[in-house]
Amino acid sequence: MSDFANEVQAKVVGRPSVAAKDKAALESILKNSETRKVFKESVDNLVYIKREMLSDAECYREDVGAVSEKFSLSKKKVNAVVNALAKDKEGELAEDSEGIAELLQEVFL
Repeated sequence: MSDFANEVQAKVVGRPSVAAKDKAALESILKNSETRKVFKESVDNLVYIKREMLSDAECYREDVGAVSEKFSLSKKKVNAVVNALAKDKEGELAEDSEGIAELLQEVFL
């Protein structure tokens, strides 16, 4: 046998690939009308959520840009402040604030 044939045969032996598992799962879903209906509803819901997330992310990026421009801060710094506050990690923010920790505490805490 050629090296290519051995390589192809080696891939068939052993655990089924993820693609093969996905194909079998999808075939199973499509065979049953109730399962197919629930699957479609689930995917439709995920698509709706994803679209909302993408829209929110775009609005967030625009808002960060506006705050950055208005206060002459880099977008990176605005994101760092927002991320630290959103994750309740004000201590990290104070450590990284380059001497403005007191001001940030006064404003945000």
